[in-house]
Amino acid sequence: MNYHVYLDESGTHKGSELLTLAGYVFEERQARLFSRDWAIELSRFGLRFAHMTDCAVGQGEYKKLSLKHRVDSEKALIRLIKKRSLVGIAVSVDEQAFQRAMYGSPYPHSAYTLLLLIAVDKIAKYVKQIRPEAQISYFFESGHAKSKEANEYMAAVPVLGLREEYGYWRHAFVNKTSALPLQAADMLAWQHRHYHVRCLKGHYKVRADYAALMRDDDFESVIEDRHLLALRKMYSIVGTHPGLANVPSLMSELDMLGL
Repeated sequence: MNYHVYLDESGTHKGSELLTLAGYVFEERQARLFSRDWAIELSRFGLRFAHMTDCAVGQGEYKKLSLKHRVDSEKALIRLIKKRSLVGIAVSVDEQAFQRAMYGSPYPHSAYTLLLLIAVDKIAKYVKQIRPEAQISYFFESGHAKSKEANEYMAAVPVLGLREEYGYWRHAFVNKTSALPLQAADMLAWQHRHYHVRCLKGHYKVRADYAALMRDDDFESVIEDRHLLALRKMYSIVGTHPGLANVPSLMSELDMLGL
């Protein structure tokens, strides 16, 4: 059986408190059904596409929608996400804390690549528990700020002999308006980041829509300073520029820390 993973990022702008990568895993057929169903809902609300930033404040595509209709569009998307997707994943890191922790270390990758390493590892482990021979296709939004990094890492997976371990089949960059499950990933990325940015400011109340979106099996995590220090220590031991070949060791190290 083939599985499709749709990933989107949030918080790539300058001065952002957190950088987030999030998305959903679908069985291939369920991804098609999600796209069919969500296209109908978009038409019903008079939207060309869903974008959570605009939905939250009533701008862009949502400018002509009342608050009630914006909320209703959210509810419709959440309902389809929970009906059609298998699991969600969201990981975040304070990019400035990452840069401070890695300063002067041999770690050769960015904060975004670290998030992608973690996401791919968690997704592969989840899917392979269900179906060990699974083939996983990954889809990213074309033209997004971190697309070059995403392509470099995903292209390295088969080269490094990790295709079977990660169930990697292919990856592609697609348009969010045509690959509708990316709009689900956009919602999760925004909701996860919004909540955890508020937590950093001492506001811990969970939005009703975020609570409605999340399921028990969904994975979410914020990388802490202790994770970053462990990462720096590991790469210092391995040596200068160990590259992506040590990804399994890195993931084992972070698993031990409960990430």
